[in-house]
Amino acid sequence: MALKLFVFVVLLILLFCLGFGVPYAIGTVCMVVLVMNNGFADFPFHTLAQKVVNSGNSFVLMAIPFSCWLESS
Repeated sequence: MALKLFVFVVLLILLFCLGFGVPYAIGTVCMVVLVMNNGFADFPFHTLAQKVVNSGNSFVLMAIPFSCWLESS
C-alpha cells in the first residue's frame, strides 16, 4: 500500500514537472498504479460503463451546453 502511494505521488510530481497537463498526468499515473495492482484482471468494466452512462444522464450537465447555445442564438 505504501509503495503504491509513493509511486503515485512521485510519478505525479514528475509528470507535472515535465509539463504534462493535469488530466493526462492523473490518467497516466492511475493507469500505472492500476497495472501495479493486479492489472486489469479484477477491474469491473461493467461498473465503469454504468457510471459513465449514468453520470452523462444528468439534467445539470445537459443544461450547461444548452444554456450556452440559447444565449448565442
